[in-house]
Amino acid sequence: MALYENNSISTHFALATLKAATRMGVDLGALLEEVELNPKLLTNPKFRLTPAQFGSLARLTWEKGDDEFMGCTQRPAKYGTFSLYAREAIRAPNLYEAYRHLCRFYRLVNDSITLSIHVEGEIATLSMHQSKPELDSEFILRDFLLLLWHRFPSWLIGKRIPLFNVEMQGEIPEHAAEYRLMFPCPVSYGAEENRLLFDASVLEEPIIQDLGTLKEHLRNAPLQWFTRQEYVPIFTRRVRELIERPQSSEVGMESIADSLNITTRTLRRKLADEGTRFQDIKDSVRRDHAIHLLNQSALPIQTIASELGYSETAAFIRAFAKWTGQTPKAFRTGH
Repeated sequence: MALYENNSISTHFALATLKAATRMGVDLGALLEEVELNPKLLTNPKFRLTPAQFGSLARLTWEKGDDEFMGCTQRPAKYGTFSLYAREAIRAPNLYEAYRHLCRFYRLVNDSITLSIHVEGEIATLSMHQSKPELDSEFILRDFLLLLWHRFPSWLIGKRIPLFNVEMQGEIPEHAAEYRLMFPCPVSYGAEENRLLFDASVLEEPIIQDLGTLKEHLRNAPLQWFTRQEYVPIFTRRVRELIERPQSSEVGMESIADSLNITTRTLRRKLADEGTRFQDIKDSVRRDHAIHLLNQSALPIQTIASELGYSETAAFIRAFAKWTGQTPKAFRTGH
């Protein structure tokens, strides 16, 4: 759930999700097989998942367990509950009304959590109370919902909501280091309730999404909630999709620009406007593919390097170390 610089996710969240799946009676063997995760790798504390792997694990757990609250509450939230809220949220005129609807909606459909929005001066506070927090002993539901109540509303208005602070109940958890990249602000503990504190002026921002963009957003959920959000990443997304196509490891900027019917100069400018570069996107695709191959297969590193388009294995090793801080061999073995 936490995005590190190497774009990977801690096993804490995977293990907590699997515990939740067990509570809901989900067949773990079938679940792991469908996600293509080797259960032995999850015992390695240094092993990390790609966002795509964890996104699939979370979605399938919610779907197979038919509970978006992952067995962490007295009453389940049936799979599809969030989609119902989202379809109404895009009809709201502004962010404030979207948050007000959020609080009303969950009060009506499930009393396991209580949400409230409060404004005092320049600070807006979204508070979340869990009726039985002891059922969420791994904090997987709390962490996910706090992340969701920040990232989905940010997507609704097309810009990141500036957080001042995140307040959490209880003591500092062992995985607290993950929060620094989940939330772009200080995180404090020992609070009376779980809260997001942010700039109240953003509540006036209009909702810019519609039913069409929402359908695409929900189709990719929850992957986009576990990665750095790009709110209007039109060209970034299209370039990544083209690079990810089979046999595209050697694709260049010129061929991508031709596919998009624009010049390389225009493509470079469009990507810069979205805060990225062609090489960054290509490296991101290679990195995710490399992590997947190292996790899921016994392919020699030389073969993986070739599959990723590297003519020399040493070049791949250097690139992987730059992405993750580890060599491919060290990453695979957990050393």
